[in-house]
Amino acid sequence: MYYNFDYYPDRRNTGCFKYDYSEKKYGVKNLLPFSVADMDFKVAPEITEKIKEVADKGVYGYSFLTEKYYNSTINILKKFNWNVEKEEIIFCPRIIQAMAVAVNTFSGEGDEIMYLSPGYSPLTECITDNHRIAVGIPLKREKDSYIIDYEEIENKISSKTKIFLLVNPHNPTGRVWTKEELRKISDICEKNSLIIISDEIHASFVYNNMKYNPFATISDYAANNSIIFQSISKTFNIPGIHLSNAIIKNYNLRYPFKKKVDSYGVHEGNIFIEPIVCTAEKIYDTWVSEINSYIYENYLYLKEFFKENFKELEVCKMEGTFLVWINYSNSNYSKEDIYSWFFKRAKIAVQFGEEFGETGKGYIRFNIACPKEILKEALNLLKEFK
Repeated sequence: MYYNFDYYPDRRNTGCFKYDYSEKKYGVKNLLPFSVADMDFKVAPEITEKIKEVADKGVYGYSFLTEKYYNSTINILKKFNWNVEKEEIIFCPRIIQAMAVAVNTFSGEGDEIMYLSPGYSPLTECITDNHRIAVGIPLKREKDSYIIDYEEIENKISSKTKIFLLVNPHNPTGRVWTKEELRKISDICEKNSLIIISDEIHASFVYNNMKYNPFATISDYAANNSIIFQSISKTFNIPGIHLSNAIIKNYNLRYPFKKKVDSYGVHEGNIFIEPIVCTAEKIYDTWVSEINSYIYENYLYLKEFFKENFKELEVCKMEGTFLVWINYSNSNYSKEDIYSWFFKRAKIAVQFGEEFGETGKGYIRFNIACPKEILKEALNLLKEFK
């Protein structure tokens, strides 16, 4: 491999949410965290050098995004057979900010926003925090994975339902939705005149011949009635830089969204964003190929380790993301037992499924985007302190 994913950067005592906040959140000291969804890999050296180059100028003034940013973003999206025009790209630093903008632009207080459950909690909390009603549609278990319950979606749609929230690929279950699945969602939304918001930040993390399909490419209705959140921040492990986009083809949706973004004052980036994105475009193919290969090897190792040592815990199929969804609901373990085992004895932090809604009960989410030796250390600790 060209890139070194075995190096383990020391992130403690840096104000790191994943490491330094874990003690406060879980009440246990010296945890090895596999919870927060960023990666424990060093950033690509080309990006680091570009950041240093910009920093060495010694001036950190106001900046705006030029044609270079938009051209690089367009070229990255073309890798997914998604052709986007510059005017369709609206910068917003964080996807959760863009979500709040979309919720407040395209729905009113008391309106319903539908989502697939279990669901990524910051997005679902954004619904309720803005005084909308979150309507969760439970995904149906099928073997070691999940399928969408389309009948339940249609049954739950009411006159108050305004938006369908999609996460593609899906966090936390690791599903990568097929074209057929997405087309059915599009058809239901068209039938009921719903706007679709789709968080597609994990687009580059797909495995084992699965394919990420941008929702906006699924149908004419999907293209003209969707707001797609896109970012390279997960791909290149730079979420602290705060860069993302809303891709909106339809001017009648794009114009009010952009006006709201401007009114919230979240329309400007910083001087590092454009150089990072332009650099990322150049190294994209090699980086993504290598990091996906490394992460999937981690997944296979974890799955085999659980099969040999923790047969009572079921590792769900991971088609995408770098987050493994593990089922303990069919075991004799309670949540308290898992907490005692993982957190108290083994000192391993994961996220409990309840953080993703009631349908996440009996599950944990385990982030495997880390050096293989760190993953092995964690698994051996779990074995030792079982």
